Amino acid sequence: LVLAAVCQAAGWAGSAPAGAPLAQDAAPAEESYESQFQRARALATSGDAAQREQALALYTAMLARSPDNTDVLLARGRTYAWMGRHAEAETDLKAVVERKPDYADAWSALGDLYLWSDRPADAEAAYARWVELAPNEPAALIARGRAHRAAGDLAAARADFDAAQAHGADAAEVSRLQAS
Repeated sequence: LVLAAVCQAAGWAGSAPAGAPLAQDAAPAEESYESQFQRARALATSGDAAQREQALALYTAMLARSPDNTDVLLARGRTYAWMGRHAEAETDLKAVVERKPDYADAWSALGDLYLWSDRPADAEAAYARWVELAPNEPAALIARGRAHRAAGDLAAARADFDAAQAHGADAAEVSRLQAS
C-alpha cells in the first residue's frame, strides 16, 4: 500500500514492475531481541501454563541463537521454577551463577527455586550470596529470613527481618513476617 501510494503520488500509478511486491506483501521484519525477550517475559509471568510453555519455546529458541546469554538463561530458569520443573530450573540457574557469580538476580532466583522445592539450607546459601552482593537490599534480607525460618532458625530469621526493616523494608510486611 505504501509503495502504491508513493507511486500514485509521484504520478507513477501502474508503473511498478509486474510482480513487484507491494509493502504489504513484503516479509515481516525479524523481531528484535528486546521485543522477543519482552514477549517471552509477558508469557512467562502470565500465570497460564500454556503461555509459560510458549515462553519456554521462545527462550529456548533465543538460546539456540545465543547460548551464552545469561539473561535469557535466567529467565528460562525462573519460568521452569514457576512451573515446578525444579531440575530443569536448577540446571539453568546454576549455569548462570557459574558464568556470572556476581549476578545478584540469579542468586535470588536460585534461592527461590530452593525454597519452593523444600530445600531451605540451599536457599539460605543462595540468598546469603545475594545478601553479600546487595547488602542494603531489603528483599535479599527478607528472602534469606524466610529461608532461615523454613529451616527452623527463627533467631536468624528475626535478625534478617529486623535488618530488612532497617534498610527500608515495609514495616507492615516485616511485622507480618515476624508474627508468622
